[in-house]
Amino acid sequence: MMLAFAVTSTAQAKTADDAAAKAVSSAGDTADLPIRSHAQLEAWLQMHAGKQTPLDRMPAGARMRFLASLRFGERGLGGFDTADLSATLTPDEIRAVLALFGPETEAYAAHIPSTGSPDGRYPGACARQCD
Repeated sequence: MMLAFAVTSTAQAKTADDAAAKAVSSAGDTADLPIRSHAQLEAWLQMHAGKQTPLDRMPAGARMRFLASLRFGERGLGGFDTADLSATLTPDEIRAVLALFGPETEAYAAHIPSTGSPDGRYPGACARQCD
């Protein structure tokens, strides 16, 4: 499933740094959030290499597919494939990943069904370590 949306409120954009900062407080510096372009994403990934981030909860293959699916527009993230988020993460983990892209994106977490379980076992699928 591909999720696409439009940003409708500048008030939401003003609180983007706060929401994203909460989601990645363990990742260190949050001054570079929210991520609103491919260039910002690449810089953020390089800056946080080797550090704990919400993306680390996804198996490597799922993380690569999710990142490749991101579509950015003038106002930030405009769409992404939800399949790997849904299959590998719990609702709280999905929210934490989407918070990286701002509160207007994080709000869509409630619309993404999650089949991931807190203990890392997925019904009919392999554990987090598999790709």
